[in-house]
Amino acid sequence: SVYDILQTSDSCYFLVGEGNNSNWGDGAITKMDQSGEIKWSKFYNESKCFYQALEISDDEIMIGGLSRLDQAPNSTTIDLFKINHNGDSLWLKQYGDIHIFSYLSLQNTFDGGYILASTRALWGEDDNIYLQKVDSMGNLEWFKLYGEEFYSDYATSVVQTSDSGYMMTGYKENSGLYLLKTNHYGDSLWEKSFNTDTTSTKGYCLIKTADDHYAVIGEELEQYYPGFSDLIFLKADQEGLVTGLNIERKRNEVIVAPNPNQGDFYVQLSEGDREIMIFDMNGVLVFKQKTSKYDGPTVKIANLKQGTYLIQIKSQKATRVAKVVVL
Repeated sequence: SVYDILQTSDSCYFLVGEGNNSNWGDGAITKMDQSGEIKWSKFYNESKCFYQALEISDDEIMIGGLSRLDQAPNSTTIDLFKINHNGDSLWLKQYGDIHIFSYLSLQNTFDGGYILASTRALWGEDDNIYLQKVDSMGNLEWFKLYGEEFYSDYATSVVQTSDSGYMMTGYKENSGLYLLKTNHYGDSLWEKSFNTDTTSTKGYCLIKTADDHYAVIGEELEQYYPGFSDLIFLKADQEGLVTGLNIERKRNEVIVAPNPNQGDFYVQLSEGDREIMIFDMNGVLVFKQKTSKYDGPTVKIANLKQGTYLIQIKSQKATRVAKVVVL
């Protein structure tokens, strides 16, 4: 499994992830040249899985990963692993105690150190957002925990902000995708969440943009059956304010799943929809149904014959059309 790819100053590529040399895997690194030819692949049993790689000089790469300890209570360490461009180990730092850590985001900081974001939990406890700062040699400077009691909260990505603070994203059990802003010492300054009434959201990747704003790639999942899942892309300013958060999207398009299909599929409704009609390519009406607020969020269509159809949904304000293919 590959979790990150890094292009280095010599135009080569480092792919980092997890190999299957043991029960939980070993950290795995593959180096490719600019044509995609493999130069070497190596496994490292000091770490069990690598998640992110940074080039820190012409011949040094820093890698963040996790290790699962074999002895009880089978806790996890956060690993910071430094190698040269030949894959030779320079040093390894491991952090952790009796906790379980999951996923890891690693970034350089302005002072030459590193910021690491992960998710931490004890057996039987709720997950919490975990942020850790180390210096250039991997020495721990501080760590912080964030999260609400009785809920699980997850970290997936971190960047340093222009004021030397930090911005994180991930998702929370009770509020979905979030942006969490801290100061230089990890103290929380503000937090924004981006769930809607009908969807739950998750943030996966965060970057700082050229205009000093922040862009997040994530997922939007319908809370009701059949639970359609969509890509979500949002951009926020330095205060976490967002315009055009994709909430109006479903008012203007018809979501059909699966598409193509074998004759059975679902059509998602929006608030205010009054009628759904399906026509074949000759204009013949093959399905018609009045809708109301009591019908739920979807209409199931069954037993359509092979062909291409047009779906038309009418509301009080607009008519929306989509194409569906039955194989």
